Amino acid sequence: MSPLVDVLGLRKTFPGGTAALRGIDLQIDRPGVFGVAGPDGAGKTTLLRALVGLLDFEAEQVRVLGYTLPRESHRIREASGYVPQTWGLYRTMTVGENLRFFATVRGLSEQTFRARKAEILEATDLARFENRPALNLSGGMKQKLSIACALLHRPRLLVLDEPNNGVDLSARHEIWQILKRDPGTLVILSTNYIDEAARCDELIYLFRGRIIARGKPQEIIASQIGRRSAYRVLGRGLDALAEALATEPWVIEARYTGSAIQIETETLPGEEVARMVRAHPLGGDRVALVEPMSPDLSSAFLALTREAAATEAQDAR
Repeated sequence: MSPLVDVLGLRKTFPGGTAALRGIDLQIDRPGVFGVAGPDGAGKTTLLRALVGLLDFEAEQVRVLGYTLPRESHRIREASGYVPQTWGLYRTMTVGENLRFFATVRGLSEQTFRARKAEILEATDLARFENRPALNLSGGMKQKLSIACALLHRPRLLVLDEPNNGVDLSARHEIWQILKRDPGTLVILSTNYIDEAARCDELIYLFRGRIIARGKPQEIIASQIGRRSAYRVLGRGLDALAEALATEPWVIEARYTGSAIQIETETLPGEEVARMVRAHPLGGDRVALVEPMSPDLSSAFLALTREAAATEAQDAR
């Protein structure tokens, strides 16, 4: 069976010479939730827009749902749903009117629309707001309405660009329930939230237009185990100590979270790290505890970013 997404050598350079995508190779073989993560400016939005046929690009091959881009961009748009970062619904129209408008755009019959609307309103918990203008919805409800409109025609591919940006935790949980509702749909979403990236079935991590990691969340975490160590420092008045530790040659990174210092080092023994932290002039009695931290997706992403930046800097010399 052909891949749902088959991309080879995808490049996009914007006017002025900004290279947003620099040779993306990507295959997605099965439905599920596929995440696209990376720092700001990594190329996440550009990649998603390319996959739904919304911008021109250069590539050896781009096929999505069996259609070739850019030649069959219109077929991709018919078979997919897209929710951009910027809210694109009609503010003065009610929830029901927005759904009807998008059903008309998608060419749904009245019978199909009525049945599908009932399903969507129940799934998104928007039925009680059917007659409310969209501008009067909460941020989470607005985003659920955007997704509902994109799902009306039962797309085989749903693409969402940071769908939960600025949405509260409760609404984010509800949106994830919607995304997981149909296991036969491929959902591709970009995100800056670590907890969302961790919920994806698989993901890629972009850095300056290139894929630098791919796998299930636990696989990406596992790829960094043994390459460095992480510790948490608890105590009082630690902000100055965090700044000082960041300059130590044995520290890769030290950051103060407001309640603790998180340190990343090369693979040093925990006893040695604790001794050096307590021996620091700004440590001593201020330090109550130095404990190892389990690797997580956040630390893996930080490590990947540092390594990629260092490699690019070295190549540029």
